[in-house]
Amino acid sequence: MAKSAKVASIPRQAIHHKATEKVATLGSLKGKYHFHFCADRECRLIYSDACGDPGSNGRCHLHRGGLRRPIWISSRDPQACCIGNCLMVGTTDQLVFYKLAGPGPWFQCQTCYRAHGWPCA
Repeated sequence: MAKSAKVASIPRQAIHHKATEKVATLGSLKGKYHFHFCADRECRLIYSDACGDPGSNGRCHLHRGGLRRPIWISSRDPQACCIGNCLMVGTTDQLVFYKLAGPGPWFQCQTCYRAHGWPCA
């Protein structure tokens, strides 16, 4: 009984943990699926891959030569609401959140939120 009385007399203390914030970087997209826009300025199409170099753009499916473009990615093509309604995606957090890679800049429609590599004018 003496032991339990001794433990009961010690006051409890709260332990405070400091939360660590994760810093978003484009390097975190390496090896995971993310989006690039075609290096051909006239194309305006995006493509998805899991490349090891998220800092550079290549060619889209159509400009690689004979590869069919996946049907699901056509839903990300610019729409009529995108013309003159795009703002530049400014922060690294936004780029990582939307999985947008490449040298940039990226532009996003303020109506449908589709992201494009070139402003829709």
